[in-house]
Amino acid sequence: MSYFQQEQGQRECYYDHSSDRDSDDDDMLQPRRSCSFSEAEGMLGGSGYYESFTMESSPLRSSNGLHHRSRHNTSSTLSQEGNRTDLEDEGTKRHRNPSYHRKKPLHYSTQRNRVFQIFIVIIGLYILLVAKALLWMYQNNDYSIYFASNDSHAILPTSTQTSTWAQQQHQQIVLRGGDFKLALEKRADDRFRRSRPPLTASDGSSDDIVFSNWYSIDRLKEEPTEETSRENINVESGEALSKDQLCGALAKDSFETTPNSFSTKSAVNKNSVVLITGILNPLGFSLALHLKEQCGVQKVIGIDNMYPNTVGNRIQLLDRMQLLSSAFPKMPKPILLSFIGVDPLYKKGSSIHSSSRDEVDISELKPTHIVHLSSFSQDVYSNDMVHPDWRNSHSPYVDDENQRDPYLYQMRTSMVSMEQILSSFVDGTDIDRPQFLYASSSGGGSEDARHSTTKLIDEILADTYCLQSDFPSIGLRLPNAVYGPWGQQGSFVHDSVEWAVRSWNETRGFVLPANLTENGSTRQLDMLYVDDVMEAIVGAMQYEVKKPVSVELYPEAVLEKDAFTDALKSFMPKQSNEANMVSAFSAMEGKPGFLGWKPQTSLVDGMVRTIAWHLDRDSPYGPSAESGDMFLKRNDLEPCAADDHNCHKGYRYLPCASECNVNHHCLPSIFDSVRKTMRDATEGCDMVLYTQSLGHNVEDMRLQAEYVKEEDLLEDDSLICNLAIVPQESDLVARVIGKVPQDQFATFGLGDLPDDNTETTHKRKLDGMNGRLLYRGWILIWVPGAMEKISHTDRSLLKLSPGQFFSAEVRKALFVEENFSAPIQNDDCLFLIDELSRSAMKERSFRRKIETNGFTKRVVYKLPSEPQRRAAILLSPLRYPNVDDPTVQRYRNGEKKLTIIDATKFMRYEAGYDYLEKEPSSIRNQRQFYERIPSYVNREKELRSSMEPFYRYIMRHWVRTRWVLHDVNLEESRLLRCDWYREHTQWGAEIDQLSFAHVMALREVKRRIAHQEADDHIKTFIELNPELKPYTDSFEWHAMETETNRLYREPIQWEAEIPAHIAALQEDKQADDEDESSEDEDEALFIRIMSERTMAASRKRWMKRRKAARNKEGD
Repeated sequence: MSYFQQEQGQRECYYDHSSDRDSDDDDMLQPRRSCSFSEAEGMLGGSGYYESFTMESSPLRSSNGLHHRSRHNTSSTLSQEGNRTDLEDEGTKRHRNPSYHRKKPLHYSTQRNRVFQIFIVIIGLYILLVAKALLWMYQNNDYSIYFASNDSHAILPTSTQTSTWAQQQHQQIVLRGGDFKLALEKRADDRFRRSRPPLTASDGSSDDIVFSNWYSIDRLKEEPTEETSRENINVESGEALSKDQLCGALAKDSFETTPNSFSTKSAVNKNSVVLITGILNPLGFSLALHLKEQCGVQKVIGIDNMYPNTVGNRIQLLDRMQLLSSAFPKMPKPILLSFIGVDPLYKKGSSIHSSSRDEVDISELKPTHIVHLSSFSQDVYSNDMVHPDWRNSHSPYVDDENQRDPYLYQMRTSMVSMEQILSSFVDGTDIDRPQFLYASSSGGGSEDARHSTTKLIDEILADTYCLQSDFPSIGLRLPNAVYGPWGQQGSFVHDSVEWAVRSWNETRGFVLPANLTENGSTRQLDMLYVDDVMEAIVGAMQYEVKKPVSVELYPEAVLEKDAFTDALKSFMPKQSNEANMVSAFSAMEGKPGFLGWKPQTSLVDGMVRTIAWHLDRDSPYGPSAESGDMFLKRNDLEPCAADDHNCHKGYRYLPCASECNVNHHCLPSIFDSVRKTMRDATEGCDMVLYTQSLGHNVEDMRLQAEYVKEEDLLEDDSLICNLAIVPQESDLVARVIGKVPQDQFATFGLGDLPDDNTETTHKRKLDGMNGRLLYRGWILIWVPGAMEKISHTDRSLLKLSPGQFFSAEVRKALFVEENFSAPIQNDDCLFLIDELSRSAMKERSFRRKIETNGFTKRVVYKLPSEPQRRAAILLSPLRYPNVDDPTVQRYRNGEKKLTIIDATKFMRYEAGYDYLEKEPSSIRNQRQFYERIPSYVNREKELRSSMEPFYRYIMRHWVRTRWVLHDVNLEESRLLRCDWYREHTQWGAEIDQLSFAHVMALREVKRRIAHQEADDHIKTFIELNPELKPYTDSFEWHAMETETNRLYREPIQWEAEIPAHIAALQEDKQADDEDESSEDEDEALFIRIMSERTMAASRKRWMKRRKAARNKEGD
């Protein structure tokens, strides 16, 4: 319970079981209660939680949804003077008036009733006055005790006692000589100390309120040094540990001088359970990765409020959530989403739900370490990333004049979350209590004065709870400009670098918005790189103290905003000026801090690594003016290694052979040795049909393809090359090599090949004949070392990212699984190529007969015009298993919406597994993460503005990938393939359809936000007219986020209103087209998922056109 809510009246009650009862009513069967007042319990009764401190409830939450405010005490209220007024319920009235429940005779007159009522009121008022007088006398006797100190000043009015309160109370009771009352008062004291921090009562004079036995922190003077803080070290020796058991150089160096300050309990290792609040902000996210990579921590519990609650912001945070989920498979949920502070929305009755406070009890999570970073910076609560028209102006935490920084929300969140963590461990023992570390502020500048004040209150709370329950803590006061990868959006440093990199890539110039340097009154930046902060946090997590300690992390450099902008400009290639860069930065002389900590990353190196990260973030797959690794090497810094996730803090690196790679230290691939061979084999081809059979011994090719020579093609036909990739060590390769006559080797440049079976001769045959042999319609490409199990990055490389393996002339690439049942004909490939594009369609109408209520009538339907379309990729929809299952039958009949878990089962069935078997852990982790995304993104509560359009994350693009047709010439198609390939390799699962559905759902939300399309409150054209679905294939084309697509309405949303700015763009485009007599029209780009019904109908029409073309050419 918070010391904010200490109140001045406490009542101790006991029950009299011997009292006579004069009624058989159920309420009278309970023991009669008698109450005596002691020191100040008031309305909360030991189970309430900061009742007098909390505000009125937000209009965004219903009264039933409030999590700890209004359900504890309905029987009494407390006035400002601390007096208690009883609001008696029915049972209380019956106890006090046994005749209350008895029926009155009907002959009582109204006048007599009124006289009786007036008499009762007068008696009640008299009793109330007497009670208040007695209460006043009681509150002004010797029990009113202050915090007294000769050298302290008043800080905060309080209402609780010091550690001497129990002794003075005992003396007063002994003087009165009441053993029975002594027992009552002792019980009241125990309850009092369980539920409230140890502060003192006040007589109303703030000048007399001072601290005693208080570990004070002077906010404005010199910070406590290492020598002064060692007074608070817990010198009681714990379990013996060695230096190697600690994590981090800072902790290991400190262990040499103060070994008693560390124990096996405080050490951070693989057995640690670390709870991080604000895990999605830059510090929390970097700390989680640091603990995983450097300390071997396997279990991290993350809590974050994901503020602001907008669809765009939460979509951006999904990248961090995914990295954490894949790095920590044991992470619960994976993120506990909170409403205010750290109040995760757990259901009542769960193991960690506290029924007394109606909140989550953090102690039930059983963490060994707690790092509280939820409000480490004021920029965490910035509204800059919210569209001005979508801001939540109706929130109780913001106002019309100050919507950028909702200070009230920041203060409320910080204090409530801090107190909830502390209160969860009040009753714990030293063995159960975790190491507690929290982020505070160094308090520089007037711009973050409110933030500094909030952090000061956190420090006071930490001291208060330590005084009550001996729960020590360490507060790290951070500078106002902690920077690095995954910076805080809305902060000056992050936004400046992001704008500079974006303008660099787009215009090869340096442009920053004018309002960046104008926002805020503070011009000074205290710069500190995030990796240096991580080293300090990990060291402090393992350092045991006896009392609260607050230490400051000094910045590496201090500079003005204008100087930072000039220095940032000097890094641009066209603006490179070494003298300007050096003069702009003025590094501070490093001061030794907590445990001898000093910044290790210079400001120049930190800025170079931050810019490099933003370069790769802006263009993750290239091309760009310069990649991040190229930028690092130009500035004499070594790029991150592929497996050093703590360095690059991002997704797993991709193979060097991938068309998506931009990293210097990329991953090797088994296809590196055959990439040139595949390019040579596809020289002059318009399309490539390819398959792979890897990871096992291939004895024969079951799948057969049709090989057509160029002279047998029609005039407009595409030349198709068929490639089959197999292991070099397989029996198939040995057999086909043995079938080549000796004299035929000379035609392939192997004329001097000896006729023997030596290893050297066999190797020359393999090298010389690779990509030269045709078997069952396939040109065989054998890969060395591919018969063993291959990595998940290589397993899907050719299928999902084939752009670097074919010659520049190839325009289309069709991948087919090795277990495809039917032979692949040349006409099959040509038909699919034709379905990648669609010419523009004018408005059209048709008549149909429909039956309604037994009557048949003719209805005229009109389909609107559609733009010219081109598909970047073509796939087929997911097929339901051909099994006798009621659930599958419901899906097949359209009676149920396909869920993610059932879709995953059907995908596994498609891959040859039993869909009822237990899924592998890799697939399960991926699926569970996708299932939780709607609870984060689609949540309309938690301060989400009603002005924001309702865009939902919905996984609905379920596909089969037994064959995939790529357009390898389109840049948008390459970016889509890279998104798909990176998502799939990040999880390491076997089925790639699940990754595709997630990528499409994300892209759809981002496109709708960027194009300002109609939200989900407006039904689509097909939803309004489901009877037209058989007559159009528009729902099969899913738009991409391109400028051309912005000019057209989404084909499935013809009924949606076009925004004014889009209509203006369409008018300008139409005017330009009329002025220019160009025959080439820009095509809108789509992803097409072609249904079997459409494919069958289209195939018939295409065959007719094909037959007519052959007849025409034959004539």
